[in-house]
Amino acid sequence: MPARTLAAPGGPKEERPRSAREQLDDFAGSLVGLSADGVTVQTAHAAFKDRPDVGDTIIQIRLGLSDPPLDKVTWPVSAIRRFEREIRGRSYDAGFEEFVYVDIGSASDATEDTGDGDAGEAEDGGGLRRDRIPLSDERPDLR
Repeated sequence: MPARTLAAPGGPKEERPRSAREQLDDFAGSLVGLSADGVTVQTAHAAFKDRPDVGDTIIQIRLGLSDPPLDKVTWPVSAIRRFEREIRGRSYDAGFEEFVYVDIGSASDATEDTGDGDAGEAEDGGGLRRDRIPLSDERPDLR
């Protein structure tokens, strides 16, 4: 990713390398507008997550998607799989070495980043609803 140009007070412009956090924020922003099978990414937040139990770091992407059609319980599995493949491919192309974990929810249920490093989670532990993760394209029989 290109370096950001800064103007030194009273001096020439100098280049400074972009931080990993800035690059990750730009990457998340580039995902907004992706569309597959009638589903659109409306919000995207990204964070580096350390996993001390396995000794590595991953990138967690939280997508806020357009609501599923009214006659469906959730989004088409094919759309979610396309998003996962596209996002992982883009992260590799952008030079990120970390594994990318994609978390989904409805943009209408998402909350903003609280600034504590857990993008998309509310203070009460809320955030993107996990009860809408696609399991099937069929509506369950609730009788």
